[in-house]
Amino acid sequence: MGCPVRVAKDAEELADILHQLRHRRLVLLDTAGMGQRDIRLSEQLDTLMQNSGSQIRSFLVLPATAQRRVLHETIEHFRRIPLSGCVLTKLDESLSLGEVVSVAIQHALPIAYLADGQRVPEDIKVATGNYLVARANELLEQELTQQPHYWTSDSSDNQSADFYD
Repeated sequence: MGCPVRVAKDAEELADILHQLRHRRLVLLDTAGMGQRDIRLSEQLDTLMQNSGSQIRSFLVLPATAQRRVLHETIEHFRRIPLSGCVLTKLDESLSLGEVVSVAIQHALPIAYLADGQRVPEDIKVATGNYLVARANELLEQELTQQPHYWTSDSSDNQSADFYD
């Protein structure tokens, strides 16, 4: 990506780094594997929002492969900070976009960016309704053309369960 990387071990270091980068147009913060239930993340977010002297526009990253309940919980947890929108990732791994788009709409969370690959920044694009609808239709067509795989049993399968007796 060709951009500098800084590591902050605590809130004070993060504040110092943000001050050093204050003239940059864009600064990306990665929570390094901390999930929405990690108390350390909550503490860091609180400190960041209180101590930041600059305007911060926060975008929540949501994987399109996540379960509906996980998406709801994540958005609810991060509502503590003002969210400008979300970034939908893993579009290339998702079987449908309905759940993640529906959850974003339910929470009135604008979809700002999309990522459909691992190449950064090449695979990140500004979200548009046309692209989302086209991608959702593409995934639906893929699903409809695939033959379903149903499990069937025959009498020989019943004999294989004898070990429970």
